[in-house]
Amino acid sequence: MKVSKYNVYINSIDCLKIINTKEGSVVKITDTQLKDKIQQIQSGCDVIEDENIMALNRLGMIVDDDKEELCNDSLSQTLLVTLFVTKQCNFRCVYCYEKFTDECLNKEQYKTILSFISSKLSDFKYKKIRVNLFGGEPMLEYDNIIYFLEELNSLLKTRQDVSLSVGMTTNGYLLDIERYKTMVNLGLDDVQITVDGFSENHNKKRVLMNNKSGTWNKIMENLELIANYENHSKIILRTNFDGDTLEKEKDFLLYYKKRFNDQFIMHFEAIKKFNKNYTGECMSSKKENESVVDIIKFCKENEIDNIYKYILSRGFYACHQCSQNSYVFDTKLNVLKCTVLLDYNKTYVGKLNLKGVFESNDNLLLWDKKVKQCQNCNLYPLCLGRRCKGNMIKKQIDCCYNDLIDDFTAIINALY
Repeated sequence: MKVSKYNVYINSIDCLKIINTKEGSVVKITDTQLKDKIQQIQSGCDVIEDENIMALNRLGMIVDDDKEELCNDSLSQTLLVTLFVTKQCNFRCVYCYEKFTDECLNKEQYKTILSFISSKLSDFKYKKIRVNLFGGEPMLEYDNIIYFLEELNSLLKTRQDVSLSVGMTTNGYLLDIERYKTMVNLGLDDVQITVDGFSENHNKKRVLMNNKSGTWNKIMENLELIANYENHSKIILRTNFDGDTLEKEKDFLLYYKKRFNDQFIMHFEAIKKFNKNYTGECMSSKKENESVVDIIKFCKENEIDNIYKYILSRGFYACHQCSQNSYVFDTKLNVLKCTVLLDYNKTYVGKLNLKGVFESNDNLLLWDKKVKQCQNCNLYPLCLGRRCKGNMIKKQIDCCYNDLIDDFTAIINALY
């Protein structure tokens, strides 16, 4: 037998933690004899296969000598379509990086995208279509979104072998319960809504476009109704924090648990310097991860469960938009590979013509490039070789391991 190449080992004084990133399994080993046996297997020595060794085998941490460990991309049979449905937004968040205009996708463009999807389905490669609704604020284009989703559902009636999943990134202000129910019935599986803690902080950073007034109360009212809807989709509450608001986020987590009964998934990220005009604090990556670890420990102490719940799921750190099967369409039907690096010319990999045919350019080769050694990395099942690939292209680097391993082990130690 041999140890899995996808094991991550965390040694401490009292125990050895083994995380298998392919199977998503974690064990804590305190038995000295078992730790010695694992070291012997790592050295290539034969050991007697006892109950503990067989248990590690079932968890994928120890594998047969002749087993070739393969880690498939979870999106290999998924067609990903991300739509910048509009470049306009009803908010003017102080740290936002987008440049707002009144451009939006029209019905003719939606028809072109539907033609593209139909042609992609004709080769029977895909088992799932994942649509991401993005903006600007997608709910400003609610009627056109509903038209597109109804047409897409109609198209898929002839393909019972293909499932549909829809996600949306929204500020939540216009997501009233009736609109939400309609979208759930058309395939909406998950929604990401940003709530920057309590109203005092949120209303300073996330304000309406016209009168600069606060938005917190309206969003929380919508979330309350969604939480009480028995068929609600997965809801991800994202909070953007800085050093001044971090401690208050802990109080907000307790408030969230009480008000929403820990129904939603909490996600925390430090404010990034994507907007050059933003004058507030932007943390270093190291300080951000230390802050996230602190929040996770707080959640564990207070039995708040839905935070970093899926860290060991396949592709947790991978950018979906970087997938070979991913197509991001802006309001001019340009095709992109990133929803953040909009001022970077290599983000644009082609265009969708009026017949719904993707015409690529040379930039696509940069995004589709695969690094051979990635598949032997113990973190590969989590990043799939495409963790923020745009930044890797800009920096002309092939590997994200050194940037990821310390953050990952710190979070695992906080969770387990």
